[in-house]
Amino acid sequence: IAELRQQLSQQKSSIPTNVQISHLITANIQHLAAINNINPINISTSYQPSNSIIHPRQARKIEQFFGREEMLLYFLSLLNYDEYSSILEQAKIDFCELPFIDERKLQGLGIPYGPSIRIIHEAQ
Repeated sequence: IAELRQQLSQQKSSIPTNVQISHLITANIQHLAAINNINPINISTSYQPSNSIIHPRQARKIEQFFGREEMLLYFLSLLNYDEYSSILEQAKIDFCELPFIDERKLQGLGIPYGPSIRIIHEAQ
């Protein structure tokens, strides 16, 4: 029993606590800030995530390689709206035109209100 207690106490001492983990994270942030010459206080605000699901550089590469039609299919597949691609293709609307269309136009084409709002929002 004494041997088991000793093993348990050794295991407990080797598992880091939440305080130890937070100290490690803080130390890593400060280290990265020193490397990048960024003020550690502003690290949390220095990264501004993109609101778009497709990075513009990625969109250009896909469009150049596959064409605009494939870009539209890829975009709609990311939103899980693949079924609306044929509607947009029939209306001659590709990925580049989406930011200039409003949800009423998409509804007029037969796309429900919810998906049309999300498509327009993500395209912008």
